[in-house]
Amino acid sequence: MSGSFFFGTPDGVISQPGEIDTFAVPLVGGVNYTAYAHGAASAGSGLTLTDPAILIFDANGNLLGGQDDMSGLLQGVFGNEPFYQFNAPSSGTFYVGVADLDGGVGSYTWGISASGPPVMF
Repeated sequence: MSGSFFFGTPDGVISQPGEIDTFAVPLVGGVNYTAYAHGAASAGSGLTLTDPAILIFDANGNLLGGQDDMSGLLQGVFGNEPFYQFNAPSSGTFYVGVADLDGGVGSYTWGISASGPPVMF
C-alpha cells in the first residue's frame, strides 16, 4: 500500500539572494520520499524562480541532503526543476527548504510525496 501527500504554496517567493524558505513536514521513519520544487521552467505556471533547489533539514536544522538541478536524461525533461529522493531516517518533524543557490529571486511551488505505508496526520 502506498500513500502520498503534498505540502506547499503556489505563492512562495525567494525575495533576496541567499534566502532559504523552510517548511515543517512530519515524516515517517523508513519511508521513501520525493521532494520537488517548481519555478520558471514549469511552462505556463507564471512562476519566476529560475533555478530552484530543494533541501532537507532535520529537526535541529542540520542539512541531510538536497538537489539543485536534474542531470543526464532528466535534465532534458525537468531542466532546473529539482527532484530529491531520500529515506527518512526516523519519524518526526523535518524541514523542506527551497532556495536558489545561484542567488536568484522569484516565485515557486514545492511538494513532497511518500511511498510505503500510509502517512497518518
